[in-house]
Amino acid sequence: MSILIFLIVSYLLLSVSLYMLFPKAGVDAVKGLIPGVNFIEWCKLIGRKPTHALWLLFPIVNLLFLSLWL
Repeated sequence: MSILIFLIVSYLLLSVSLYMLFPKAGVDAVKGLIPGVNFIEWCKLIGRKPTHALWLLFPIVNLLFLSLWL
């Protein structure tokens, strides 16, 4: 149960930080609060294809794409 609370709090902090970051980058701030859309917009901002956000949903493949981002 504590892991679930940690994950929810982490995602909320990420969403709020993206909500404040997106207007500075010229993207609508509300897109930072919508799950999934915020990762697609984030990919666009860092120069990746939006499909990279989709690949993060697949269990083994997400490790490969995450390592490509770092």
